[in-house]
Amino acid sequence: MYAGPIGAILTPQLQEMHHAQSLPYASSLCGACYEVCPVKINIPEVLIHLRNKVVKQNTAGVAGLFDVEAGAMKAMAMIFRSERRFRAAQRLGRVAERPLVRRDGQGEGWIGWLPGLLGGWTQARDLEEMPKETFRDWWERRGRDGN
Repeated sequence: MYAGPIGAILTPQLQEMHHAQSLPYASSLCGACYEVCPVKINIPEVLIHLRNKVVKQNTAGVAGLFDVEAGAMKAMAMIFRSERRFRAAQRLGRVAERPLVRRDGQGEGWIGWLPGLLGGWTQARDLEEMPKETFRDWWERRGRDGN
């Protein structure tokens, strides 16, 4: 196993990919390694290529049929394509979060626990409740009220 940025691209290629899947993700892709590389290897580009290989390997065959992340991204894309669906999703989100919101001493609402697959997110952080009024609603109301 090789150390440093070059190790993140050499090790997955010299060993079987499933033994070094996390290495291509051990970089912020800022490009500093490329700038200091004496032979100008485009390390960020190679890391992106290796990340793609990891994703393809993990979603090949039956595993790809049950790829929760890909399904969630497709659902979000469908929602974001329509203003009507987006507004409906916001309303649904406000209703769905109600049983999960806990109030602190200042009246602020926080979600400290999410069920199922979303629970990993709240193990390390709390989420603030959704605002009662969206920016777009505020802006429209502002225009009607003449403020």
